[in-house]
Amino acid sequence: GEPTMHPNFTEMLKIIDQHSARKYFCTNGMRLDTIKDAIFDYHVDVFAVSLDGANAETNNRIRRGSDLNKIISDLQDIEKIKHDRGLKYPWVNFVLCAMKSNLHEIPDLVRLAHKAGIDEVKVVYLTAFDNNLSDEVLWNCSDEVRKVFDEATAVGGELGIQLELPYIQGEDVGRDKEHTGCF
Repeated sequence: GEPTMHPNFTEMLKIIDQHSARKYFCTNGMRLDTIKDAIFDYHVDVFAVSLDGANAETNNRIRRGSDLNKIISDLQDIEKIKHDRGLKYPWVNFVLCAMKSNLHEIPDLVRLAHKAGIDEVKVVYLTAFDNNLSDEVLWNCSDEVRKVFDEATAVGGELGIQLELPYIQGEDVGRDKEHTGCF
């Protein structure tokens, strides 16, 4: 679920800050304005914002109840505070769940990260657990995925945005094994 909705979320950050533990959370970004002070007061190290598109139309359609423009505005406020205070924290990244309807927006998400002052973009593949989303899975789309990943990598290199991409189908270390060895 969305951790920032917990009525004691800020109190939890305060308690964790009293110990030598890293503070990390993943959010849909819709409540960043309400926790902005706590992020700095309690020294949040890292947080991820889950997005499903680089433009409001795609993101808000896939992620019902989301408002990409609000999220970006709140993130820009956080990055401004970070800059004004000369802080290195929090490290902020976008996480996108890649599917057929948003794959083409990954390079633009890297550009959006740069515009918003975000440090990194991570991409994971959609896993469909029923037939409702089976048409969105990127299985057997390696050529298209590679093309988009190559473009996103080039954009990330130009703009200095760290990019973490999943393996392209069939190119991971497990190759075609049903199970990879454990470390």
